[in-house]
Amino acid sequence: MEWYCAWECCSVSPHCDAQRKVAPHIFYFTTEANWETSWGGQILILDDRGRFKTHSAPAFHDLDVAAALDPRGNASLLFQRTEHSWHGVRPLQCPPDILRKLFIVTINLPTLQVWWRHASMYPSKRAVEVYGCSVLAGHTYSPQSFSKVSPVEESQKHMAWMTPAACDLNPAYLRNRPSAWVNGFCVIDLLAGGNFNVYPIVVSGVQCSFGGRVYGPHAFVKGG
Repeated sequence: MEWYCAWECCSVSPHCDAQRKVAPHIFYFTTEANWETSWGGQILILDDRGRFKTHSAPAFHDLDVAAALDPRGNASLLFQRTEHSWHGVRPLQCPPDILRKLFIVTINLPTLQVWWRHASMYPSKRAVEVYGCSVLAGHTYSPQSFSKVSPVEESQKHMAWMTPAACDLNPAYLRNRPSAWVNGFCVIDLLAGGNFNVYPIVVSGVQCSFGGRVYGPHAFVKGG
């Protein structure tokens, strides 16, 4: 389940949904009072006439519009995911202070990807529990750490770190969905015996700090 809010110029490129999805159910939370038809926002059900593979990424002009769901009036859409269940939303033309709001309930197959997504609220804790050692990972791109100490063996102390993201916080494949990603990177010291120290560096705007110094354009240290 997830809330989804989109703003001016947001769009959802044509896609069929991931194979793990059995049936998405989309509920709109816009009405005639707060959304105008001219702003767009319709979910377009698209027909490829069997011409495209699931991950071929066709454009809107490559597909025929079979149906369009009006986002107003608390409408909802339930459909089965198939290899040709193409759908998408053209760029919104709403004012900057207006959001297109909807709630999505998805029935998923019990795959490894689904398991990882459910564990993603505390991925550092899950990483220690699964691997039984200290772990550095970057899949979630939201800085996080977790420590686990054995109650019977003092040497069994493990930590896991999730690194920030040295990339765009909302790349195209997220289809304009907001993420919890944070810009940054990690400095790692490798020690003898396989141990290591991790120093997560968060980039705020175009600046970051490490070792008491600020780096980036017009960097300065207050009081220095």
